[in-house]
Amino acid sequence: MEEIEASTDDTTLSDIYGRMVKSGFISYKVNPADIDAAADDYAALSLNDKKRFLMEILDKNLLYVNYCDIDDEEFGISDEDKAFTRSFYREG
Repeated sequence: MEEIEASTDDTTLSDIYGRMVKSGFISYKVNPADIDAAADDYAALSLNDKKRFLMEILDKNLLYVNYCDIDDEEFGISDEDKAFTRSFYREG
């Protein structure tokens, strides 16, 4: 989400879209072939509309780290975020 919001050009958004498809971060409700077939329609959108579109097709369920995994170094969860999460669950 942050990368999409920070994007300032079409090339960056295209790169993000490619990574979303490759990594499976695209919603299961979306068929990438349909998007590719409508490439001209997508190209005609403004930069902000392209950003909104990518945010809409992003599988938001994959944006969260399970509580049991917050200490896993692979996810890079900050100490501040860990403390906030633990306070939510009433842990020290």
